[in-house]
Amino acid sequence: MVDSLRTRFPRAVVLKARDGEEALRIVESTTVHLVLTDMMMPGMNGRDLLGKISRRYPTIQTMAMTALDSADVRKCLPTLGTVECFEKPINLEAVTAAIENSLSVERLLQDAL
Repeated sequence: MVDSLRTRFPRAVVLKARDGEEALRIVESTTVHLVLTDMMMPGMNGRDLLGKISRRYPTIQTMAMTALDSADVRKCLPTLGTVECFEKPINLEAVTAAIENSLSVERLLQDAL
């Protein structure tokens, strides 16, 4: 998926983390506009990662993907500031459309300031 996103968004810097801890380190050390995370990862899971990002970096938009029962997962995501949740297997077109929409809204807000 990372390679597909890099192709689709050639001007963006698309980073990949092995787990939640590495993802949080990236967010803490790099300017990040959007995080797309799996809910199930080794170590820190997606829910914990999203919670930390939403508390520490409320301007970062977040999206999740899961193979779990999405009804349970979807209930917790709004409280974590997550704007989208994708079920596996991932529909890449849906993901890219959501990212485009998210980044377009962010650009509009920045232009308004």
